[in-house]
Amino acid sequence: MKKGFTLIEIVVVLTMMAIILASIVGALMSTFRANNKMSVTNKVTQNGNWALGEIRKNILNAKAVGMDCPMSGVGTSMAFVSTLDGDITVLKCTPPFGNQKGKISSESAREIINLTSIDEVNVSDCSNFVSCSPGTSPSVPGDVSFDFIISAGITSASNADYAQKEFNSKITIRN
Repeated sequence: MKKGFTLIEIVVVLTMMAIILASIVGALMSTFRANNKMSVTNKVTQNGNWALGEIRKNILNAKAVGMDCPMSGVGTSMAFVSTLDGDITVLKCTPPFGNQKGKISSESAREIINLTSIDEVNVSDCSNFVSCSPGTSPSVPGDVSFDFIISAGITSASNADYAQKEFNSKITIRN
């Protein structure tokens, strides 16, 4: 009697191994896609939350009198005098243009600080960046509202590597 495997037995074993291998590869690919999506989403969320925190800090340290803020409608920037150093500061949303990504920045005579990472994310919509509601006097706004959209990643058919989120905040002027 000959010892060994028949051709049918070898084909059956190879088919079963191929099915098992395909399911393992599929599970790994799904895990990698989920990890990429989570990483991109975290970048968007961290950048947006940090930008809103810095905007809030700037507004709360601003002199209310003389704020240059769009009272009717919306704008892409606002200016104010900081109570910390007496400098004029401009909060500005620059939309994407050509190869340049959109960004949010705080600009003063001393420095320009990007509030969003231009290497990681894109501010894709600045059209409603800032608006102000009237306060107790015409020269002092009551509330300042900020609204912007940040995106990151590469758009594709599966959108596995793309995330977009809208951020907004309403700040009541104190002084």
